[in-house]
Parts: sequence; structure tokens; C-alpha cells
Amino acid sequence: MVGPRVWHWFRLMQIIAAIVTVSVFAMAVWDPALRVFSRPEYSGTALNSIQPSLLKVLILVGAILYVLQLLANLIRWVQGTEKASTHGH
Repeated sequence: MVGPRVWHWFRLMQIIAAIVTVSVFAMAVWDPALRVFSRPEYSGTALNSIQPSLLKVLILVGAILYVLQLLANLIRWVQGTEKASTHGH
């Protein structure tokens, strides 16, 4: 379909688009997750669980870890070592 050179630059665009997208997502969940640390969300009854509060924090942690992985991929792209390991880790 496309040559290796074009695919190489498409890979860069893909990494940058993913970094921007996940960063915006992390910024959107940042304030609700920080509010959980200052005041856990309880709405009045003993039957309400704290799971929505924990989920906000886990989503934020996952988004941050994903951005870090994408940055590592970007570094490998810049260094030209992206295809260095073809047989697993």
C-alpha cells in the first residue's frame, strides 16, 4: 500500500496523535481524581460504595502510564530503534 518511508512518518503521526488524545483525557479526569483524595465521595447511605471514586483515580493512573509508554515509543522512533526487537522483549 505505502512504502516504508511513508509508513515511518505515519507511525510518527500516530504516536503524536495518541499522546495528544490521551493527554487531553488525563487532563479531563485530573480534577475529579484529585477531589477524591481531598474528600472521598459518599452520598449519604451506608450502601453506597466507594468504587466510582477509586475508578477515577485508576483511570488517571492508567492514562498517565499510557502517555509514558507513548513517550517511550516516540523516543524509540527518534532513535531509530523501533524495530530493533522483532522476537519479543
